[in-house]
Amino acid sequence: MRQKLIDSIKSRLGTEIPERSTLKYLQKLKIEDYIDTVISVVYLYTRAKRGSKKNTTYLVEVIAAIGHNIRNKYKLKRDSSIAAKTGAFILYSFEQQGLLQVVLGQGGKGHATYIIQVLDDDKICDLWDKLNPSQIEKLPSLKPYAPWISTKHETGIFLVKTGNKDVLDKINLQSHPIVFNCVNKAQQVGWRINEFIYDLHLWALRNKTEAFSDIWELHNPEARATKIREARAIGGIARRFLGETFYHLYYYDFRGRKYPATAYLHEQGSDLAKGLLFRADKKAIGKEGFFWLCVSIASNWAGDAGREDGAKTDKIPLKERYLWTLDNEEIILSYAENPKVNQGWMKADKPWQFLAACNELKCLRVYQYEVNDFENYEYKSHIECFIDGSNNGSQHLSALTRDEITAPHVNLVPLGLPGDLYKYVADHVWTRLEKTLSTMSKEEINECEKLIDNLIELKKQINDSEPKSDRRKELISEIQSFKDRNKE
Repeated sequence: MRQKLIDSIKSRLGTEIPERSTLKYLQKLKIEDYIDTVISVVYLYTRAKRGSKKNTTYLVEVIAAIGHNIRNKYKLKRDSSIAAKTGAFILYSFEQQGLLQVVLGQGGKGHATYIIQVLDDDKICDLWDKLNPSQIEKLPSLKPYAPWISTKHETGIFLVKTGNKDVLDKINLQSHPIVFNCVNKAQQVGWRINEFIYDLHLWALRNKTEAFSDIWELHNPEARATKIREARAIGGIARRFLGETFYHLYYYDFRGRKYPATAYLHEQGSDLAKGLLFRADKKAIGKEGFFWLCVSIASNWAGDAGREDGAKTDKIPLKERYLWTLDNEEIILSYAENPKVNQGWMKADKPWQFLAACNELKCLRVYQYEVNDFENYEYKSHIECFIDGSNNGSQHLSALTRDEITAPHVNLVPLGLPGDLYKYVADHVWTRLEKTLSTMSKEEINECEKLIDNLIELKKQINDSEPKSDRRKELISEIQSFKDRNKE
C-alpha cells in the first residue's frame, strides 16, 4: 500500500499541478522522503481525540497538519494556505486507494464542514505499524529530549501554546526559572511498558471482554469503531517500545498546564495508557509506598466499600482505603494470579490501572515470601500511583482567597470523608428544583413531564438513527425546533 500511495502521488504530480501553481515545489521533492510523515499524520489524526465528545476528524485539521509537516521537514517558509493545498493534494491519493473518504458533515456548532471517514482502518494501521519510530511525529524518544533553554525547542515546538507572541517574548530562563525547571525535570523521567498489562490488553480486546465495556456498550457503530482505533493506537505505540526506556517532550497550554507532546501513550492518557506505563527507575517500595499502593488499588476499584452510607472506595478516607485493600487482599491477588479466569477486576472503575496495581501487590508478596520476611519492604517497585486533584481550578482559587466555605469541598482542610464540590453544587441544585416544584400546579408538573418525555424519545431516536443519514438530520432539526418552542 505504501508503494501504491507513492505511485499515485507521483502520477498526479505530472498531470494535476499547473505551471504557475504554488504546489510546483512538490515536483522537486522525493516522495519516498516524506510519505512516512504523511502516513503518521493520517494515522494519528484519525484516532479518537482524548477528551473530545465528538469523535470527528475534520478535513482542515488533517490537510493543514500534512502540509505543515512536509514544509517543516524541508525548512520551507511557513504558509498556511500552501500547507492546506499541499495536504489536500496528497490526501486525495489516500482517498483514491480506498483508505478514507471526505464527506460533508456537521461541525461542532452544527455548521456544515468537511470531515474524514475511515474506510479501511486495518490498512492504515498496517501502514503505520511498518514505520520507523524515529520517523514518526508525536511518538516518545529513546533518549531524553534536550532541555528547554528558550521558548522555542530545538524540535521546533513552542514552550507555550498561545497565539500571543508577547507572552513568549516575556518568558526566559532568568525571569521564569520554575517554568523551565518543571518541564526539563519531567523530560528526564524515563518510562517503560508493563508487559503483563500489554499482553493482557491484546487478549481482552480480541475477545471483547468487559475490560473494554466502554467500547462494547456504545450503540453507535461509528463511535465504537473510533474507540477501538484509540485502543489499538495505544497498544500499537506500546508495542514499538517493548523492552525499551522512552521519554516525553513537554510543553504548556495557554493556562500554564503541562502536557506531554506524545500522542496517547503517556501518564495523562486514558486508563489503558496509564495501566501500560512503568517508571524506568525502580525504588524500594517501603512502608509508605506500600500504603499508597493499597490506596491506589482501592481508588481505582471505586466500587462499594461495604459501608452503611454506601460510599465507594474512592470516596472514603485514605486509611480506610488502605484497610479495604488489606481486607480484600486474597481476591485482589487472585485477579493478578489468573486475570483471564478471575475476571472480577474488569468491573473496576479503572480496570487497567487497578489490575496493574493488583499485580504489583502480588510481586511484593512474592518477594516477601522469597526472603521469608513479610515485614520486608525492600522490593523495588516502578509502578506509578496517580493521585487526582480535587477540582483543581476551584481548589487553587479557594487556596489563593483562603475561602473557608469552599475549602472543605476541595480538600484543603482535614475531613472525615473527602470533600466533593460537584456533589455540594448538585445538592443545592436539587434543593432549588424541589423549591420550584413546590410552587407548581399539578397541571404544570404534568406538562413538564410530557416535555421531558418528548425530549428523551427524540434523543433516543437520534442515537438509534444511522450517522450522517437524512433521518438523523431531520431529528436533530426537530429537537432544536422543539427546544426553541419550549424555552420557558
